[in-house]
Amino acid sequence: MSEALGRYEAAARNLARVRDYMQRHLGCTAKELAHALDLSGDQARRAVRKIRSEWAGK
Repeated sequence: MSEALGRYEAAARNLARVRDYMQRHLGCTAKELAHALDLSGDQARRAVRKIRSEWAGK
Protein backbone atom coordinates (compact mmCIF):
# COMPACT_ATOMS: atom_id res chain seq x y z
CA MET A 1 0.00 0.00 0.00
CA SER A 2 1.35 3.43 -0.87
CA GLU A 3 1.95 5.98 1.84
CA ALA A 4 -0.59 8.37 0.29
CA LEU A 5 -3.26 5.67 0.26
CA GLY A 6 -2.52 4.87 3.89
CA ARG A 7 -2.95 8.52 4.87
CA TYR A 8 -6.20 8.72 2.91
CA GLU A 9 -7.59 5.65 4.67
CA ALA A 10 -6.50 6.96 8.07
CA ALA A 11 -8.20 10.30 7.35
CA ALA A 12 -11.39 8.48 6.29
CA ARG A 13 -11.35 6.42 9.51
CA ASN A 14 -10.82 9.56 11.60
CA LEU A 15 -13.66 11.33 9.81
CA ALA A 16 -16.00 8.41 10.54
CA ARG A 17 -14.92 8.38 14.20
CA VAL A 18 -15.45 12.14 14.52
CA ARG A 19 -18.86 11.94 12.79
CA ASP A 20 -19.97 9.20 15.19
CA TYR A 21 -18.70 11.13 18.22
CA MET A 22 -20.44 14.32 17.10
CA GLN A 23 -23.73 12.48 16.66
CA ARG A 24 -23.50 11.01 20.16
CA HIS A 25 -22.20 14.22 21.81
CA LEU A 26 -24.12 17.09 20.25
CA GLY A 27 -22.52 20.44 20.90
CA CYS A 28 -19.07 19.05 21.63
CA THR A 29 -16.06 21.21 20.84
CA ALA A 30 -13.16 20.34 18.57
CA LYS A 31 -10.94 20.35 21.65
CA GLU A 32 -13.17 17.78 23.37
CA LEU A 33 -13.18 15.69 20.21
CA ALA A 34 -9.41 15.80 19.90
CA HIS A 35 -8.99 14.70 23.49
CA ALA A 36 -11.63 11.95 23.35
CA LEU A 37 -10.41 10.48 20.04
CA ASP A 38 -6.69 11.10 20.52
CA LEU A 39 -6.43 13.42 17.52
CA SER A 40 -4.44 16.61 17.09
CA GLY A 41 -6.38 19.83 17.33
CA ASP A 42 -5.83 20.44 13.61
CA GLN A 43 -7.14 16.99 12.70
CA ALA A 44 -10.24 17.51 14.83
CA ARG A 45 -10.94 20.99 13.43
CA ARG A 46 -10.54 19.82 9.82
CA ALA A 47 -12.93 16.92 10.41
CA VAL A 48 -15.48 19.14 12.16
CA ARG A 49 -15.39 21.63 9.26
CA LYS A 50 -15.91 18.87 6.71
CA ILE A 51 -18.75 17.22 8.63
CA ARG A 52 -20.56 20.50 9.33
CA SER A 53 -20.31 21.27 5.63
CA GLU A 54 -21.82 17.88 4.78
CA TRP A 55 -24.60 18.33 7.31
CA ALA A 56 -25.36 21.81 5.95
CA GLY A 57 -25.83 20.27 2.49
CA LYS A 58 -22.91 22.07 0.88
